[in-house]
Parts: sequence; structure tokens; C-alpha cells
Amino acid sequence: MITINNCLRIQNTAVFFNSKNPLIKSEHNLEIIIMFCYVFSTMKRNKPFSSRTLIETALLCCIGFGMGLIINHTFVSQGLDGSLIAQIKSRLQQQVEEKARDTATPDGDAAIIIIKVAEAKDLCDSAQAFFIDARPPHVFAAGHIQGAINITEQTLDDNLFDLMDRASQTKIVLYCTGPECPEAMELAELIVENDIKPVYVYTGGWLQWQEKGFPVSYGESP
Repeated sequence: MITINNCLRIQNTAVFFNSKNPLIKSEHNLEIIIMFCYVFSTMKRNKPFSSRTLIETALLCCIGFGMGLIINHTFVSQGLDGSLIAQIKSRLQQQVEEKARDTATPDGDAAIIIIKVAEAKDLCDSAQAFFIDARPPHVFAAGHIQGAINITEQTLDDNLFDLMDRASQTKIVLYCTGPECPEAMELAELIVENDIKPVYVYTGGWLQWQEKGFPVSYGESP
């Protein structure tokens, strides 16, 4: 079943390919996602790859690429790239902030605090925070905020004691791809459930950080 979260996780894979090839921009994720959905659906039906399957996949990629160019051109020419996309991102940001407020303690103290790019940059520059990238390891390796380490829901248990120690000394900041990405908030909720709070979520994520030209690193988590 194709769900929103599954599509977002497929998008993370698309971001990984984009970072490997500067000629492929994030707005062309559409055709990459279409290709993955087709290949996954073929594998789901247990159909072996044949020359016909490969030809169909190639044709679908070409169609998706053409559709992506047409849609992107339409967005730009009609001014939707700056308005519609901004509205969508704004709504996603509001949803994340509402979710964070729901985690407040009975005393009213925030367990999850949402921060924006300026505060995230200040915390990074002053070394007052420990940055955690919640994306899958292969996406992390393709590029991440300088100094960040990679922790996912699957590896959280192995890092809990270290996080408890760090939380007593510094702020913990989580991020993923951007406001449309669920991994950072989901991981933050799990950390809070283990009585490590407050934690901070930088919603702009990797894409915004990279666009700003802020310090980045590459390779696997130490």
C-alpha cells in the first residue's frame, strides 16, 4: 500500500540520488518517485525482470521526466512555485508545531521545541547543541549538517545512554529532510518517551541547510 509516509521515504531516496548528481534538482523528484513506485510494484507481484519490463520502466521514466518538466515550467510561469509550494510548506510547518505542543508536560513545559534555521545555525556555530540526523543511513552519508550523527528509530535503543548523558550537558537537535519529512518528529517523540527532554526539532532540515550554504559533511556516521 502506498501511504504518505512511504512516499516521503521514497522521496528521501530521491534526495540521495539528487545529491549524487548536481544536474538532478529536487524538483525532478517526481519522475524518480514514479520509477521507484513502478519497480516496487513489479517486484511486489513477483514478476521477474525482463527486457519488456526494462523497456516499460525506461518509457515510464521518460514520461515522468517530461511531466516533471511541464509541471515545473507551469508552476514557474504561473507564479505557483513561490505561492502554492510556500502555502503547502507553511501548512506542514503548522502541523509539526501543533504536534509539538501536544507533547507538553502537565506543567506546561514543552517536551519538543520547534526551532528555525537562524536558531539552528547559532546553536551549531556556538557548539551548544548535539545534532542528530534522523534520516536513513545511506541518505545521511550522501550529505548532512556538519558535526551531526545519524540515529534512527531502529538504532535509538543503542544510543539511549549516550543521549541521556549528552542531554544533561547540551541541547539535542533533531532534523531530517524538511518540514514534509516525518522522521525527526517521530524520533523526537520516542526520545521524549524515554524521559529525555526537552528536545529540539529543526524543521527546515537538510534541504534548507544546504540551500543556505551552511557547513556540511559527507560520509557515514562516526
